[in-house]
Amino acid sequence: MFEKIKSHFTWLSIAYVIMGLILLLWPATSMLVICRGFGVVLLLFGVIKLAINGWASRNEWVAYSEVSSCVIAALLGLLLLIRPQMFIAILPMLLGMLITVDGVMRLQSVLALRRARYGRWWLALISAAVTLMLGVLLMINPFEGMAMAVAVMGAFLLADGIANLFDILYLSRKLK
Repeated sequence: MFEKIKSHFTWLSIAYVIMGLILLLWPATSMLVICRGFGVVLLLFGVIKLAINGWASRNEWVAYSEVSSCVIAALLGLLLLIRPQMFIAILPMLLGMLITVDGVMRLQSVLALRRARYGRWWLALISAAVTLMLGVLLMINPFEGMAMAVAVMGAFLLADGIANLFDILYLSRKLK
């Protein structure tokens, strides 16, 4: 069980590091690519799902909710393709929330380490506290310039990914 969780968090952390580097090195371009990529995916999802089973249900309420969700997904995808700047404006806040939640979850792991009386649990505490502070900072001050905010988000993701990898290695050693 632990190996499966460890593998999942390792891959997630590596994805954070890669995404962080991309955002840090090419902030403006990467944000447009991400927005348009999500736009294409949502648009295709909405249209294809609507074509496949949106009208198929005999239950009127199910058909209504199915059609509604497909249309919303397609419209959101279209919006991301046409006006990616709207999404880019709220992304720092959303990413700050994600990093803050990750920091809180890591604090729970620190408490487990402390209860288990692992000697260097305080290192994981420092890592979790830094992650938490970075997430809150990103939510409070998403900065003026979008390119700078995206580069900072990349740096935060990079730091969070590296901190996660450190925690995984530390926990693996201690649990063996």
